[in-house]
Amino acid sequence: MPARLALHALWSPGRGVCLWAEDPELPVRSTSRARRGARPHPFAVPAERLARVWGTATATPGVAVLALPSDPDGPRDSDALDREEDAPAAGDPVLADWTVPVLELPPGAGPPAPPDDAVAGALVSTSVLLLRALDALAADLVTRGRVLPSADDGEGLTWRPVLQGPDLVAADTLAAALPPVCRCERVPGEETPSAAAVVEAALAAAVDAHARARVTGSPELAAAPDWAHALGAEPVLGGPTPPDDLAAGLRRWAVVGAPHAGPARACFRLDEVVADEFHHALDDPEPVFRLTFALQSAQDPSLTVDAATVWRDPTALRRWLDDPAELLLGELGRAARVYPEIGEALRVPRPGGLDLDLAGAHHFLAQVAPDLDRAGFGVLLPSGWRAGPARLGLVGAGQSAQPDGVVATRPRIGKDDLVDFTWRLAVDGETLSAAEMDALVRAKAPLVRLRGRWVAVDPDRLRDGLAFLEERRDAPTAGDVLHLAVTHPDDVPAPLPVESLSLDGPLGELLGGGGRLEPLDTPPGVHATLRPYQARGLSWLAFLARLRLGGVLADDMGLGKTLQVLALEAHERADDDPGPTLLVCPTSVVSTWRREAERFVPHLRVAVHHGAGRSDPGAAAAGADLVVTSYGTLVRDTDALAGPAWHRVVLDEAQMVKNNRSRGAKAVRRLDAEHRLALTGTPVENRLAELWSIMDAVNPGLLGTVTAFRERYAVPVERHGRTDVAEDLRRRTRPFLLRRLKTDPTVVDDLPDKIETVERCTLTSEQASLYRVVVDQVLEKIDDVKPGIERRGRVIAAMTKLKQVCDHPALLLHDGSPIGRRSGKIARLEEILAEVLAAGDRALLFTQFAAFGDMLAPHLAARFDTEVAWLHGGVSRTARDAMVERFQSGDGPSLFLLSLRAGGTGITLTAAQHVVHVDRWWNPAVEDQATDRAFRIGQKRTVGVRKLVCAGTLEERIDDLIAGKRELADLAVRDGEDWLSELSADELARVLTLDAPIDEPDEPEPEDPEDPEDDSEGTG
Repeated sequence: MPARLALHALWSPGRGVCLWAEDPELPVRSTSRARRGARPHPFAVPAERLARVWGTATATPGVAVLALPSDPDGPRDSDALDREEDAPAAGDPVLADWTVPVLELPPGAGPPAPPDDAVAGALVSTSVLLLRALDALAADLVTRGRVLPSADDGEGLTWRPVLQGPDLVAADTLAAALPPVCRCERVPGEETPSAAAVVEAALAAAVDAHARARVTGSPELAAAPDWAHALGAEPVLGGPTPPDDLAAGLRRWAVVGAPHAGPARACFRLDEVVADEFHHALDDPEPVFRLTFALQSAQDPSLTVDAATVWRDPTALRRWLDDPAELLLGELGRAARVYPEIGEALRVPRPGGLDLDLAGAHHFLAQVAPDLDRAGFGVLLPSGWRAGPARLGLVGAGQSAQPDGVVATRPRIGKDDLVDFTWRLAVDGETLSAAEMDALVRAKAPLVRLRGRWVAVDPDRLRDGLAFLEERRDAPTAGDVLHLAVTHPDDVPAPLPVESLSLDGPLGELLGGGGRLEPLDTPPGVHATLRPYQARGLSWLAFLARLRLGGVLADDMGLGKTLQVLALEAHERADDDPGPTLLVCPTSVVSTWRREAERFVPHLRVAVHHGAGRSDPGAAAAGADLVVTSYGTLVRDTDALAGPAWHRVVLDEAQMVKNNRSRGAKAVRRLDAEHRLALTGTPVENRLAELWSIMDAVNPGLLGTVTAFRERYAVPVERHGRTDVAEDLRRRTRPFLLRRLKTDPTVVDDLPDKIETVERCTLTSEQASLYRVVVDQVLEKIDDVKPGIERRGRVIAAMTKLKQVCDHPALLLHDGSPIGRRSGKIARLEEILAEVLAAGDRALLFTQFAAFGDMLAPHLAARFDTEVAWLHGGVSRTARDAMVERFQSGDGPSLFLLSLRAGGTGITLTAAQHVVHVDRWWNPAVEDQATDRAFRIGQKRTVGVRKLVCAGTLEERIDDLIAGKRELADLAVRDGEDWLSELSADELARVLTLDAPIDEPDEPEPEDPEDPEDDSEGTG
């Protein structure tokens, strides 16, 4: 099919980028020459249609006169047109002027990409692609900082590009490929610009526009002087001018980035002059430096010829350079704009170099050498010397009082005990000795000789650093050192950045994650044998407790966090009575803690503060070692529970306080305790802010404010996938967060396998019809709703309805109709359960809809003629405990249906060998918690996990996305559902729309079940 439109772009010196198009199907208008100006182009597209084609509302309609290849009867078709029966043109074309409607884009804007559906069948010419590539190069230069401000006389402040190396090659390539149509505008009194001139001007305009867009609205610009605002959103002509010294600096920078052409460039070599015998006789000779001028090959930088050789025998270089003496003088003149002192050397006929004193050499190293290098000159320094000021930093080191080897678990060190800790200065990452720091103090100039090389240091920063060392002569406490080790560098109260902290002994082992802490023996009175990893966990907890530092025990579900905490209590109470511990947990596990304490540590006095008949917390604490309460009770009794001085507060299932603004999190922060612990198998469920909330609950202020944490860690990790930032966060939280996975054979070597399978089910015709109806209603209602709370609520509600349709039509309709054979998912569930029961196994079934559980439990009981236990939020604690105990004993039902919220945490159901997620929560962490009711310590058989997903629906698309979320799941996963509310209407339609044909009958015959090909996807 021939193209209907040919889309073009050109660069106008006065207007910037302009868009125009040809349409061969337009009715031919008269091309007779008007009285004034050029003839109208017969196939040029009107401006109003251009705006619709390009989909841009920011352009301005206009008219341009273009010089185009033409025949006597009209302009020739461009290469972008493709007529069906184009007769070959006769003769060579001539350039003729034609008037065409154009769209003038805003200054610095590149051509937009035309929407595919708006210009079906059109061809985009090379002119559009080249100018779009030029705009992309400008944006990349701004991103990489390859721009500088320019103070041009009469034009105010502008941003200009700095082109060197590959960027210069890229600009030259664009100029070589630029088609004539990009520069075909006729401007009265001006010649047609060259391709290089068009690229230079267009690139400068695009760079200026992109740079202004980046700095506009920044806090730095808002606080800057008035003249600096000329670099913001809009140029300020004739407004406040920059100070004279800044203007001079900008003019000096004008040479920076100027492309160097030719076979050679000027080069400058700095050396220390060896002192003669007279200077050696002086007690403290002043060092002398020589800056030698030379020519350096642009192709081979190792080839240099000093100025003395150029003046002595210029003819020897003629085969290499036409006039080496003239080139050297010209290069030195250009370099004098960067380093004015070179001008003094140019007063002699044959300049060879400059002699510099200590201050002059420091100025050259600290400021001039980097500027010369950026301007394209060569700079040579002796080995080990550095251009620019040296990086000054601080290094802290704590000397170990313990012998080398394994660290003892009962160190005589507390949070307030002093530590043998010293601060030292570091130059370029190298720690200085005491003698070298004394040399810095005695130095009379900011250029000092260290370890055989001259180093330029910032005198003000050096003075601040030395003052900091003087103030920190007193030994810090262990708590101070640990807090410093995990504090973000921006929050460290030091004038110089902290390069590193090294600690030996117990504190060093804690910072390293506690891996070498010697395991404690099982404390007396504990009726269990601790596994090796549990003994190491106990040692870590005991060490933190002695330092009175909070910790997060984030062991995987089923690794025995309960036992480790009870063992810690027994360990501390073996020889002392530290006072009562308050343990806060979900209601569903209050009884579990009481039973586990009675089982493992029977001598521990346990009191339960929960229920309608609960007593005063103070009275309960007076006669107990461990007081167990729920988060709901804590919120209701905050004032009473905040009264006693607790020895320790333990937060079980600490994800309950992952929202720092919740009432539970606020109540926890009011508790008075010497030590705080958090227990959770999922320290991060949806976002990194949850980790901050949990860490702040046990160590307030450790990770800074929540706003700073979001900017430093959450945004880079969650939005941009920055693994380096994630690793930095791990390093800072490692001393206070212990995480072991039960799938790690070094932790647990006797846990059976877990096999995960995604079961793709087929919708019935009834389900498919309802699904399409819901999608149509959603898209119709959401199309005109602006992004915000209302739109988000509608999207989430629609997703819930679609998930209900995937489960069963009656769940959406609420009509009380029987389940029957109306759901493909239930049909597949029945097949799975038939195999489970035939094998004599037990299964856990999880659903997020309590109403679905009410329907499913009696249906499965009738279908298989068996009892089905149904645990949901309305079941009392006593009934819940009885159900769990019956199931675990083996005397109860083989099928245990659980609400994901009520039964997904805190209970052990290792009697089950199978886990079925009937509907998906779409959050890997939440689903894994539920699965770990069966896959935990005590499980002796392989656990099969099946996740039911309806093919072709939202469920399948989200399941595919979940797989990608697990890469950083241990640190950050985004919301499983909330992100959908931010999609556009078209994107939302693609995610929600049913795309699989439904051919299944409404009532499949149970006697003749189909045996479809197995297309399940294993994810385990």
